[in-house]
Amino acid sequence: MNRTLGIIPARAGSRRLPGKNLRPLGGRPLIDWTLDAAEASDLDRLVLSSDDPTVLARAVDRPRLLALSRPAALAGDAVRNVEVMRQVLHDLAEPFDFAVLLQPTSPFRTAADINAAIDQCRRTGADACISVCVPEKPAHWLQQAEGERLSPLLANDPGRVFLPNGAVYVIRVERLLAGADFHSTPPCWITMPRARSVDIDDAGDLALAEWLCTRRQEET
Repeated sequence: MNRTLGIIPARAGSRRLPGKNLRPLGGRPLIDWTLDAAEASDLDRLVLSSDDPTVLARAVDRPRLLALSRPAALAGDAVRNVEVMRQVLHDLAEPFDFAVLLQPTSPFRTAADINAAIDQCRRTGADACISVCVPEKPAHWLQQAEGERLSPLLANDPGRVFLPNGAVYVIRVERLLAGADFHSTPPCWITMPRARSVDIDDAGDLALAEWLCTRRQEET
């Protein structure tokens, strides 16, 4: 079978950046960046899950994309994305091998990134795969507070470390439906450059993403 399901969670509420999913970035709504990448990928089925009718309307004229209205019980701040994914799988009642979470807050992830994460999960046999980037600063530079003084957090250089960037999450459906999440067992990973790893949580992140869009346009 080997079927893949892409799920784009886009609830209406956002405390730090109201209306985040529809905020303009590079002249189009933020969520459209993720919809475009998902449609260009090798995913077999695509679902947009939201409690916002305006967001769901973005699925119009996108034949590959199914818009599913999210129950109010799954629209709160404390709801985990894996719960939304399970609900989508329940609603579809179709067999899939992998479910892929694509958050609208990662506009610069590409179709190639999505495909690479799925391929990595298949190749390694891992239960899950997450996208990461290399941190801007070495981990052994981290300091911790001890009263009014600082001391190194790590005694030694830990070697290769990565920062999850929120762009792509893959999980085997059988594990997801059994109650697992992306870290129930150690996931495999794909590495993305920091320029594609912007994760938009607040106005500052959105301003950075807009600057990167402008810079790209100037370079082309």
